[in-house]
Amino acid sequence: MITSIDSKQNSIKWITNIPEEWELKKLKYFFNYKKGSMGQKLTSSFLTDNEGKFPVYSGQTENNGILGYWSEYEFDFQNEVIFCTTVGAKLMTTRLINGKFSLSQNCLILIPKIKDIDIRYLNYFILFDFSYRKELLPCIIQPSLRMEDLDQYSLLIPPLREQKIISRYLDKKTKNIDSLIEKIEKKIELLKEQKTALINQFVTKGLDQNVEKKDSGIDCIGEIPKHWKIKPIKYIGEITLGKMLTPNKKEGMIHRPYLRSLNVQENNICLDDINYMWFSEKEIDKLSLKEKDILVNEGGEVGRPCFLENDIKETGFQNSINRIRVSNDYPEYIFLVVYLCFIRGYYDSVVNRVSIPHLTKEKLENCFILTPPLEEQKEIFRKVNLQFENISKLIELNFKKISLLKEYRQSLISSVVTGQTRIKEDMI
Repeated sequence: MITSIDSKQNSIKWITNIPEEWELKKLKYFFNYKKGSMGQKLTSSFLTDNEGKFPVYSGQTENNGILGYWSEYEFDFQNEVIFCTTVGAKLMTTRLINGKFSLSQNCLILIPKIKDIDIRYLNYFILFDFSYRKELLPCIIQPSLRMEDLDQYSLLIPPLREQKIISRYLDKKTKNIDSLIEKIEKKIELLKEQKTALINQFVTKGLDQNVEKKDSGIDCIGEIPKHWKIKPIKYIGEITLGKMLTPNKKEGMIHRPYLRSLNVQENNICLDDINYMWFSEKEIDKLSLKEKDILVNEGGEVGRPCFLENDIKETGFQNSINRIRVSNDYPEYIFLVVYLCFIRGYYDSVVNRVSIPHLTKEKLENCFILTPPLEEQKEIFRKVNLQFENISKLIELNFKKISLLKEYRQSLISSVVTGQTRIKEDMI
């Protein structure tokens, strides 16, 4: 029987009806919470080698949430437990983990109090609707989920037997979906490898594969056509480092959007998440972003570049980005060289990896650039771009497939854990 959720003190506003025998209860009745406490001891001597070490989990989605490895551990659980982030609405997630590990300060662990809860069902329920979790977050610039917020978090709880059936059903279904996604992701990686091979073929060997070659003197490049030149980037245009963050207004300054390294994705500019700071009139002119500018990350994933297809009006950039403005060469071709250097790891080799890596303006200025005659640059770009378009269309098509599968996965979980679709034993 289905009943209106209003009669059960609804705090999950977008669910209208639930099965009669399901209960709506606060999370605090089922779990104790323990927050991670990764302090200076862990961060000052951080270990990246995992041999014989223990994982340190963070709120990051990359690398399966593992920030790195440490010689000590905080927790030792032999049963699966919920692990979730506590900072950042966009990164908030849950995972089932088990064993010895430490947590960063952005995470907390949920420790079951009772036996009448299936931990896998709970994980699926928390995952079922992103907007559910966002309602818990205070409306501040950097949202944060606190332990007291979790006390108000409501769970929709079927009988334990049904929880287990739901978990088994969703395990099976999501495993199949995830397997399909993984296969598509492998196709995308193969297509990206084709793009890399294509760039490498033309940008390092030129149009005529039989032309006389010479040693470039650069390990990641090898031989190049004899008539090509190798020179520092500073000789092909102007390199400008962005502005240091200025959050407070000063006299005569104007509030303007700016790009940071997060916005400079691999061969793509992302304008979905733009911050603002104060610029002087002189800085607005100096740090403009124009068509055919090449942006290169100074920090983060150093050397990650993108090419601007159009002007980005009234927008500057932070000092986590270098801008290359090409003078006499063909900007589109120069971008291909910069991009090749990035994917071949050349920029990694010129930064100091002992500390936090930075591809400073001075270092970037002295990085090499391969320069064929101008007309050859244009022809190389034309040939590469023509083949790029076909590969890019295939990559985009496969990304759409992944997006649809993820939407279906989320819809499936939502329908089942809210009781809109009832799961029976014979459906597994």
